[in-house]
Amino acid sequence: MERFFSQELNRLSYHNCLVKIVDNVPIGIIVAYHGKNSLDLDEPIRAHVRKITGKEPVLDPEADATDFYVDTLSVNPKFGGQGFGTELLQSAIDYANAQGYPTVSLNVEETNVKARKLYERLGFSYKKTITINDHEYHYLVKQI
Repeated sequence: MERFFSQELNRLSYHNCLVKIVDNVPIGIIVAYHGKNSLDLDEPIRAHVRKITGKEPVLDPEADATDFYVDTLSVNPKFGGQGFGTELLQSAIDYANAQGYPTVSLNVEETNVKARKLYERLGFSYKKTITINDHEYHYLVKQI
């Protein structure tokens, strides 16, 4: 992960990450990028897997090409319930809006009711169900 974070062009690049820091401790991260770029951003990861396994990896599409996509939102559980997840997500929405993107999307596991309530409170709504790595997710979209 560290190697990908420090590189320029991949989904986990520092260019696509916002880290929340409290008292000089990183406690949360959001990873987001435009869906149309996902194939190119995944190439370094595919190449790494190809090198290790000798096989061509299959990565399921996670985002529609028209959406600014929130790939990952994570807050250290010790800091949960303090609004940091909301703050990170709102920062990504604000960035997408400033860049002129019309929609922001994300995926949530069907069973993650707490996260889905947060997303719906922030204006996300259900669009479809998608499969990623043999697991079903609800694809939620917010118009901005």
